[in-house]
Amino acid sequence: MNNPFTHVTTPIAAGLIATALFAGASILALESKVEATQQVTKYIRYSHEGNTSYGVLEDTTVYELDGDIFASPARSGRSMPLADLTLLAPVEPSKVIAVGLNYRSHIEEGRSHIGDSPVAEYPGLFAKFPTSIIGPDAEIIIPSDAGNVHYEGELVVVIGSTTKNVSIEDAANHIFGVTAGNDVSERAWQG
Repeated sequence: MNNPFTHVTTPIAAGLIATALFAGASILALESKVEATQQVTKYIRYSHEGNTSYGVLEDTTVYELDGDIFASPARSGRSMPLADLTLLAPVEPSKVIAVGLNYRSHIEEGRSHIGDSPVAEYPGLFAKFPTSIIGPDAEIIIPSDAGNVHYEGELVVVIGSTTKNVSIEDAANHIFGVTAGNDVSERAWQG
């Protein structure tokens, strides 16, 4: 099955506010605290007959949505087989915020660049261009002079509302859904 964007209809207990979706995103996810009886909605963004739309994936059928994906869209009444669609990146974000050195082995790998400098108490945040997000079947373009390209799976948190100065306790209320991404970078070019 192709990769659905997953929206958990109950709050996700997450301390992570945002990470990034990158080139070649594989779209899937389940929240570990979701009980078997809770509803998980799988949203996709797709192209069909020259039109781009969002839909809800149920088995192998996609039900087209009308309205803003982040504001309770309604089913249009139109459905089509998933196999007839071209999957696109799950969202077209205005911002992509990434978390650097967000796991222990990545920190150890980074020591080759930063030496024995102390590790910060909190990981650093950085931005990527929104155009760095592509669909699951799109080609990842590697520059010809790149020689140390790495890729890594990333948890992607999609924020579904305007968010600023949010408490840890309220953070989950701003999460629309989760997915997985493929972060591709040229290590020699990183600052």
